[in-house]
Parts: sequence; C-alpha cells; structure tokens
Amino acid sequence: MPSSDNLMPPWKKGESGNPKGRPKGSRNRSTIVKEWLEAKATDGEAGQVVDQLVRSLIVKASSGDVSAFKELMDSAYGKNTDKQEVEHSYTQMGSVTVSSGNEVKELVFDVGQPITK
Repeated sequence: MPSSDNLMPPWKKGESGNPKGRPKGSRNRSTIVKEWLEAKATDGEAGQVVDQLVRSLIVKASSGDVSAFKELMDSAYGKNTDKQEVEHSYTQMGSVTVSSGNEVKELVFDVGQPITK
C-alpha cells in the first residue's frame, strides 16, 4: 500500500539516484550508427556508407526483391499508415463492406441492389 515512506526516493534532495550513471563523454548507439553511416563508402563509389547501402537496396529491388523495394518506398514516401478493415456479412449472398479509414465502400455481387448496414 502506498504511504509517505515508500513514495519518497531513497536519496536526498540534490543527490542523484544513480551516482555512477553513464560516464561523461560516452556515446549512445544511435550516435555510433549515425557516425558509421556518415563514413566514407567502402565500395569505391563516391559518397558515404549510407549511400552504398541505398545503392545495394536499389540493386536488390531491381532484381525483384520485394522487401528491398518496400524499404525503398517506405524511405522515399513514408510508411503506409492506413488501417483497412474488411467486414463480411453472410446474411445475403455477396454482401461485403470494406472500410478504409473514414471511407466505407459497398460492394454488390449478383444481388442487384447495394447492401447497406
């Protein structure tokens, strides 16, 4: 049960809760990766390592690698964030409602009239 004793930190005001902590001047993983990507390319072409990696993705995508193509498209145009929900209704033959975001499309198969909710 919470009480005033266990809600107070075990250290005094002005004192760190982690006195050893991260050493000054240490770099986090993202800083190290960014430095590595900004280094000079090793494949003999101009540019940085990141350019070299993009070139290899382009080669893979052009040879039919779907995941490489998807990565290139996501990098260039952003990831697709649309959520699509498909709802099937079996009360009448062929009734299907497809909703994408706020848009609802009604599809009719061999029924003749649109099916509404």
